[in-house]
Amino acid sequence: KKAKQPTVNMTAILRAATNLAATTAEALGLNSDTTVPKMRYLTRSEAAAMDDALGDCFAEDCLVDMVGLAVAASLRDAYLFHSRVLVVVGPGRTGSQGMAAARYLASFGYDVRALCPEVTNHKQSRQVDLMRIPVMKTLPDTWEATTDVVVDAVFGYADPGGRPPAPYDMVLAKLQATSIPILSVDVPSGWDCDAGPGDYGGLRPAVLVSLFAPKRCALGFEGRAHYLGGRFVPPALLASFGVKHPEFYATNHFVRLDALDDDVLDAADAAADDDDAWDAGVVAAPYVVAVDDATLRLYYAGAPKHTDPGLPRRMAIGAADSTDGGLTWRRVQTDLTFDDPPP
Repeated sequence: KKAKQPTVNMTAILRAATNLAATTAEALGLNSDTTVPKMRYLTRSEAAAMDDALGDCFAEDCLVDMVGLAVAASLRDAYLFHSRVLVVVGPGRTGSQGMAAARYLASFGYDVRALCPEVTNHKQSRQVDLMRIPVMKTLPDTWEATTDVVVDAVFGYADPGGRPPAPYDMVLAKLQATSIPILSVDVPSGWDCDAGPGDYGGLRPAVLVSLFAPKRCALGFEGRAHYLGGRFVPPALLASFGVKHPEFYATNHFVRLDALDDDVLDAADAAADDDDAWDAGVVAAPYVVAVDDATLRLYYAGAPKHTDPGLPRRMAIGAADSTDGGLTWRRVQTDLTFDDPPP
Protein backbone atom coordinates (compact mmCIF):
# COMPACT_ATOMS: atom_id res chain seq x y z
CA LYS A 1 0.00 0.00 0.00
CA LYS A 2 1.42 3.34 -1.04
CA ALA A 3 2.00 5.72 1.87
CA LYS A 4 0.30 9.10 1.96
CA GLN A 5 2.55 12.07 1.20
CA PRO A 6 1.48 15.04 3.35
CA THR A 7 3.92 17.78 4.26
CA VAL A 8 6.62 16.82 6.74
CA ASN A 9 5.88 17.72 10.34
CA MET A 10 8.94 19.88 11.06
CA THR A 11 7.73 20.72 14.56
CA ALA A 12 7.77 17.02 15.37
CA ILE A 13 11.35 16.80 14.09
CA LEU A 14 12.34 19.70 16.32
CA ARG A 15 10.53 18.09 19.25
CA ALA A 16 12.34 14.81 18.66
CA ALA A 17 15.71 16.58 18.64
CA THR A 18 14.83 18.47 21.83
CA ASN A 19 13.57 15.32 23.56
CA LEU A 20 16.68 13.43 22.50
CA ALA A 21 18.89 16.14 24.00
CA ALA A 22 16.87 16.14 27.23
CA THR A 23 16.99 12.33 27.48
CA THR A 24 20.74 12.34 26.90
CA ALA A 25 21.23 15.03 29.53
CA GLU A 26 19.20 13.03 32.05
CA ALA A 27 21.19 9.87 31.29
CA LEU A 28 24.45 11.77 31.82
CA GLY A 29 23.21 13.26 35.07
CA LEU A 30 23.31 16.85 33.82
CA ASN A 31 21.46 19.47 35.86
CA SER A 32 18.30 21.27 34.83
CA ASP A 33 20.24 24.30 33.56
CA THR A 34 21.02 22.32 30.40
CA THR A 35 17.36 22.29 29.30
CA VAL A 36 15.63 25.03 27.34
CA PRO A 37 14.29 27.68 29.74
CA LYS A 38 10.82 29.19 29.51
CA MET A 39 10.95 32.77 28.30
CA ARG A 40 9.64 35.70 30.29
CA TYR A 41 7.66 38.31 28.33
CA LEU A 42 8.41 41.90 29.36
CA THR A 43 6.00 44.77 29.89
CA ARG A 44 6.72 48.21 28.42
CA SER A 45 8.12 49.48 31.71
CA GLU A 46 10.34 46.42 32.10
CA ALA A 47 11.58 46.77 28.53
CA ALA A 48 12.46 50.43 29.21
CA ALA A 49 14.33 49.47 32.38
CA MET A 50 16.28 46.79 30.49
CA ASP A 51 17.14 49.33 27.79
CA ASP A 52 18.49 51.69 30.47
CA ALA A 53 20.58 48.88 31.95
CA LEU A 54 21.96 48.00 28.51
CA GLY A 55 22.82 51.66 27.98
CA ASP A 56 25.06 51.46 31.05
CA CYS A 57 26.93 48.49 29.50
CA PHE A 58 27.15 49.36 25.80
CA ALA A 59 27.53 52.46 23.68
CA GLU A 60 24.35 53.29 21.75
CA ASP A 61 26.00 52.83 18.35
CA CYS A 62 27.30 49.42 19.42
CA LEU A 63 23.85 48.30 20.56
CA VAL A 64 22.20 49.45 17.34
CA ASP A 65 24.81 47.67 15.23
CA MET A 66 24.53 44.36 17.13
CA VAL A 67 20.75 44.47 16.91
CA GLY A 68 20.95 45.17 13.19
CA LEU A 69 23.12 42.10 12.73
CA ALA A 70 20.68 39.94 14.71
CA VAL A 71 17.73 41.18 12.62
CA ALA A 72 19.58 40.62 9.33
CA ALA A 73 20.72 37.13 10.36
CA SER A 74 17.15 36.23 11.40
CA LEU A 75 15.80 37.37 8.05
CA ARG A 76 18.41 35.33 6.22
CA ASP A 77 17.37 32.26 8.22
CA ALA A 78 13.67 32.83 7.52
CA TYR A 79 13.93 33.96 3.90
CA LEU A 80 17.09 32.49 2.42
CA PHE A 81 15.85 32.67 -1.18
CA HIS A 82 13.90 35.94 -1.01
CA SER A 83 16.48 38.33 -2.40
CA ARG A 84 14.69 41.72 -2.63
CA VAL A 85 14.20 43.42 0.74
CA LEU A 86 12.47 46.70 1.56
CA VAL A 87 13.40 48.13 4.98
CA VAL A 88 10.84 50.64 6.28
CA VAL A 89 12.57 52.97 8.72
CA GLY A 90 10.97 54.95 11.54
CA PRO A 91 12.19 58.08 13.31
CA GLY A 92 13.62 56.57 16.50
CA ARG A 93 15.97 53.84 17.70
CA THR A 94 14.02 51.10 15.91
CA GLY A 95 14.61 52.98 12.67
CA SER A 96 18.34 53.11 13.39
CA GLN A 97 18.29 49.36 13.99
CA GLY A 98 16.54 48.93 10.66
CA MET A 99 19.23 50.96 8.89
CA ALA A 100 21.90 48.76 10.48
CA ALA A 101 19.99 45.65 9.37
CA ALA A 102 19.80 47.06 5.82
CA ARG A 103 23.58 47.42 5.74
CA TYR A 104 24.14 43.87 6.94
CA LEU A 105 21.57 42.48 4.52
CA ALA A 106 23.34 44.23 1.65
CA SER A 107 26.63 42.69 2.80
CA PHE A 108 24.89 39.27 2.80
CA GLY A 109 24.07 39.76 -0.89
CA TYR A 110 20.44 40.90 -0.67
CA ASP A 111 19.05 43.57 -2.98
CA VAL A 112 18.07 46.14 -0.34
CA ARG A 113 16.16 49.40 -0.47
CA ALA A 114 15.23 51.64 2.47
CA LEU A 115 12.11 53.74 2.91
CA CYS A 116 12.55 56.80 5.19
CA PRO A 117 9.33 58.84 5.09
CA GLU A 118 10.92 61.58 7.22
CA VAL A 119 14.34 63.20 7.26
CA THR A 120 16.17 61.63 10.19
CA ASN A 121 19.57 61.95 11.80
CA HIS A 122 20.26 58.21 12.01
CA LYS A 123 23.99 57.73 12.40
CA GLN A 124 23.65 54.63 10.24
CA SER A 125 22.63 56.75 7.24
CA ARG A 126 26.21 57.47 6.20
CA GLN A 127 27.04 53.75 6.25
CA VAL A 128 23.92 53.00 4.20
CA ASP A 129 25.03 55.60 1.65
CA LEU A 130 28.48 54.00 1.41
CA MET A 131 26.83 50.61 0.79
CA ARG A 132 24.97 52.18 -2.17
CA ILE A 133 21.58 51.27 -0.68
CA PRO A 134 18.82 53.35 -2.33
CA VAL A 135 16.84 55.43 0.19
CA MET A 136 13.32 56.57 -0.73
CA LYS A 137 10.91 58.98 0.94
CA THR A 138 7.75 57.55 -0.66
CA LEU A 139 6.70 54.16 -1.97
CA PRO A 140 6.42 53.96 -5.76
CA ASP A 141 3.26 52.44 -7.17
CA THR A 142 5.24 49.40 -8.38
CA TRP A 143 6.96 48.66 -5.07
CA GLU A 144 5.28 45.27 -4.59
CA ALA A 145 6.58 44.00 -7.94
CA THR A 146 10.16 44.59 -6.80
CA THR A 147 9.90 43.39 -3.19
CA ASP A 148 10.06 39.88 -1.69
CA VAL A 149 10.19 40.76 2.02
CA VAL A 150 9.47 43.90 4.05
CA VAL A 151 11.34 44.75 7.27
CA ASP A 152 9.11 46.74 9.63
CA ALA A 153 11.52 48.95 11.62
CA VAL A 154 9.11 51.84 12.17
CA PHE A 155 8.03 51.95 15.81
CA GLY A 156 9.35 50.17 18.90
CA TYR A 157 8.05 49.09 22.29
CA ALA A 158 7.66 52.70 23.50
CA ASP A 159 5.00 53.49 20.90
CA PRO A 160 1.48 53.42 22.40
CA GLY A 161 0.06 51.63 19.37
CA GLY A 162 -3.06 52.66 17.53
CA ARG A 163 -3.24 54.77 14.39
CA PRO A 164 0.22 56.18 13.60
CA PRO A 165 0.90 59.83 12.77
CA ALA A 166 1.54 61.12 9.26
CA PRO A 167 3.40 60.28 7.09
CA TYR A 168 3.61 56.77 8.58
CA ASP A 169 -0.16 56.25 8.53
CA MET A 170 -0.20 56.00 4.74
CA VAL A 171 2.86 53.74 4.65
CA LEU A 172 1.49 51.32 7.23
CA ALA A 173 -1.89 51.27 5.46
CA LYS A 174 -0.13 49.99 2.33
CA LEU A 175 1.77 47.39 4.36
CA GLN A 176 -1.47 46.24 5.99
CA ALA A 177 -2.97 45.63 2.55
CA THR A 178 -0.03 43.79 0.98
CA SER A 179 0.43 40.03 0.70
CA ILE A 180 4.22 40.37 0.81
CA PRO A 181 5.62 38.81 4.00
CA ILE A 182 6.67 41.25 6.73
CA LEU A 183 9.37 40.83 9.37
CA SER A 184 8.81 43.14 12.36
CA VAL A 185 11.57 44.32 14.66
CA ASP A 186 10.74 43.78 18.36
CA VAL A 187 7.12 45.06 18.31
CA PRO A 188 4.95 45.12 15.16
CA SER A 189 4.13 48.69 14.17
CA GLY A 190 0.68 49.71 15.34
CA TRP A 191 0.80 47.33 18.32
CA ASP A 192 0.82 48.31 21.97
CA CYS A 193 3.78 46.70 23.75
CA ASP A 194 1.53 45.24 26.44
CA ALA A 195 -1.89 44.85 24.82
CA GLY A 196 -1.07 43.94 21.22
CA PRO A 197 -2.76 45.19 18.04
CA GLY A 198 -5.85 46.81 19.59
CA ASP A 199 -8.68 48.39 17.56
CA TYR A 200 -6.41 49.82 14.87
CA GLY A 201 -5.03 46.38 14.12
CA GLY A 202 -1.48 47.30 13.17
CA LEU A 203 0.68 45.09 10.99
CA ARG A 204 0.37 41.31 10.90
CA PRO A 205 3.96 40.16 10.36
CA ALA A 206 4.87 36.67 9.23
CA VAL A 207 8.09 36.87 11.27
CA LEU A 208 8.82 38.64 14.55
CA VAL A 209 12.33 39.32 15.85
CA SER A 210 12.16 40.08 19.58
CA LEU A 211 15.13 41.96 21.00
CA PHE A 212 16.81 40.96 24.28
CA ALA A 213 13.55 39.40 25.57
CA PRO A 214 10.09 39.06 23.98
CA LYS A 215 7.56 41.73 24.89
CA ARG A 216 4.15 41.01 26.38
CA CYS A 217 2.38 41.68 23.06
CA ALA A 218 4.30 38.78 21.45
CA LEU A 219 1.98 36.39 23.27
CA GLY A 220 -0.57 37.32 20.60
CA PHE A 221 1.80 36.85 17.67
CA GLU A 222 0.36 34.33 15.18
CA GLY A 223 2.96 34.45 12.41
CA ARG A 224 5.19 31.71 11.05
CA ALA A 225 8.40 32.27 13.01
CA HIS A 226 9.39 34.07 16.22
CA TYR A 227 13.09 34.85 16.64
CA LEU A 228 15.05 36.25 19.57
CA GLY A 229 18.11 38.44 19.04
CA GLY A 230 20.54 39.64 21.67
CA ARG A 231 22.93 36.83 22.60
CA PHE A 232 25.48 39.49 23.56
CA VAL A 233 23.44 40.60 26.59
CA PRO A 234 25.27 39.58 29.81
CA PRO A 235 23.46 36.72 31.62
CA ALA A 236 23.71 38.60 34.91
CA LEU A 237 21.84 41.54 33.43
CA LEU A 238 19.15 39.25 32.04
CA ALA A 239 18.84 37.49 35.41
CA SER A 240 18.16 40.82 37.13
CA PHE A 241 14.96 40.98 35.05
CA GLY A 242 14.07 37.32 35.57
CA VAL A 243 15.07 36.45 31.99
CA LYS A 244 17.18 33.53 30.83
CA HIS A 245 18.00 33.03 27.17
CA PRO A 246 17.79 29.63 25.52
CA GLU A 247 21.05 28.39 24.06
CA PHE A 248 22.14 30.06 20.82
CA TYR A 249 23.44 27.47 18.37
CA ALA A 250 27.12 27.77 17.39
CA THR A 251 27.76 31.37 16.25
CA ASN A 252 24.12 32.24 15.44
CA HIS A 253 22.95 35.71 16.43
CA PHE A 254 19.37 34.48 16.86
CA VAL A 255 17.34 31.61 18.22
CA ARG A 256 13.85 30.57 17.07
CA LEU A 257 11.57 30.74 20.08
CA ASP A 258 8.59 29.12 18.35
CA ALA A 259 10.71 26.00 17.73
CA LEU A 260 11.43 25.72 21.46
CA ASP A 261 8.07 26.59 23.00
CA ASP A 262 6.26 23.41 24.10
CA ASP A 263 2.80 24.97 23.85
CA VAL A 264 3.39 26.08 20.26
CA LEU A 265 4.82 22.69 19.35
CA ASP A 266 1.86 20.87 20.89
CA ALA A 267 -0.60 22.95 18.88
CA ALA A 268 1.35 22.51 15.66
CA ASP A 269 1.72 18.78 16.24
CA ALA A 270 -2.00 18.37 16.78
CA ALA A 271 -2.81 20.32 13.61
CA ALA A 272 -0.31 18.43 11.45
CA ASP A 273 -0.75 14.94 12.88
CA ASP A 274 -1.34 12.10 10.40
CA ASP A 275 -1.81 8.67 11.98
CA ASP A 276 -1.28 6.88 8.66
CA ALA A 277 2.01 8.52 7.76
CA TRP A 278 5.05 6.22 7.75
CA ASP A 279 6.85 8.71 10.03
CA ALA A 280 3.91 9.52 12.33
CA GLY A 281 5.52 7.82 15.34
CA VAL A 282 9.17 8.92 15.21
CA VAL A 283 11.04 11.72 13.44
CA ALA A 284 14.64 12.44 14.38
CA ALA A 285 18.19 13.27 13.25
CA PRO A 286 17.41 16.04 10.70
CA TYR A 287 20.18 16.91 8.22
CA VAL A 288 19.79 19.68 5.63
CA VAL A 289 21.79 20.25 2.42
CA ALA A 290 21.35 22.70 -0.48
CA VAL A 291 20.26 20.98 -3.71
CA ASP A 292 20.48 24.17 -5.78
CA ASP A 293 19.98 27.91 -5.33
CA ALA A 294 16.24 27.48 -4.75
CA THR A 295 15.88 24.12 -2.99
CA LEU A 296 16.90 22.67 0.36
CA ARG A 297 16.87 18.89 0.93
CA LEU A 298 16.13 17.49 4.40
CA TYR A 299 17.09 13.91 5.34
CA TYR A 300 15.71 12.44 8.52
CA ALA A 301 14.95 9.16 10.28
CA GLY A 302 11.36 8.12 10.90
CA ALA A 303 9.05 5.29 11.91
CA PRO A 304 5.27 4.75 12.01
CA LYS A 305 3.15 4.87 15.15
CA HIS A 306 3.44 1.85 17.42
CA THR A 307 0.20 -0.04 16.85
CA ASP A 308 1.43 -3.21 18.59
CA PRO A 309 3.86 -2.72 21.50
CA GLY A 310 4.96 -6.34 21.13
CA LEU A 311 6.34 -5.84 17.62
CA PRO A 312 9.35 -3.80 16.47
CA ARG A 313 8.91 -0.78 14.24
CA ARG A 314 10.60 -0.51 10.87
CA MET A 315 12.85 2.58 10.67
CA ALA A 316 13.34 4.47 7.40
CA ILE A 317 15.28 7.43 6.11
CA GLY A 318 13.03 10.02 4.50
CA ALA A 319 13.81 13.02 2.36
CA ALA A 320 11.86 16.25 1.95
CA ASP A 321 12.39 19.41 -0.10
CA SER A 322 11.77 23.05 0.73
CA THR A 323 11.61 25.92 -1.75
CA ASP A 324 10.89 28.68 0.79
CA GLY A 325 14.07 28.63 2.83
CA GLY A 326 13.01 25.85 5.19
CA LEU A 327 9.65 27.21 6.36
CA THR A 328 7.69 24.32 4.78
CA TRP A 329 8.77 20.88 3.56
CA ARG A 330 7.28 18.20 1.28
CA ARG A 331 8.31 14.54 1.22
CA VAL A 332 10.13 13.39 -1.92
CA GLN A 333 11.60 10.03 -0.89
CA THR A 334 10.89 7.25 1.61
CA ASP A 335 12.49 4.16 0.08
CA LEU A 336 15.76 4.01 2.05
CA THR A 337 15.09 1.63 4.93
CA PHE A 338 17.10 0.07 7.73
CA ASP A 339 17.05 -3.64 8.39
CA ASP A 340 14.26 -4.70 10.74
CA PRO A 341 15.41 -4.47 14.36
CA PRO A 342 15.63 -7.75 16.28
CA PRO A 343 12.46 -8.82 18.07
